[in-house]
Amino acid sequence: MTQVTIYRCPEIPAVLRYTDELVATLTGQDVAVVVEDGNRGQFCVVLDGEPIFTQQGDILPAVEEIGEAVSEAGMIGLAI
Repeated sequence: MTQVTIYRCPEIPAVLRYTDELVATLTGQDVAVVVEDGNRGQFCVVLDGEPIFTQQGDILPAVEEIGEAVSEAGMIGLAI
């Protein structure tokens, strides 16, 4: 089973809400999701040990974009 680890800032309410939405989106996929507290301002999504998204600046992509990236990575064999 594919593992998605989300490292997120534990202090910013918008990031906490975004993380909850992302976890809900990924729940329908064949993945195990782990959420870890990261550094202040951090948001990073790691798929089976490989980063697939690292926040650049203050803008986060649509939750669906990360969900699609996880799904596509599994389909092309990046996630086993």
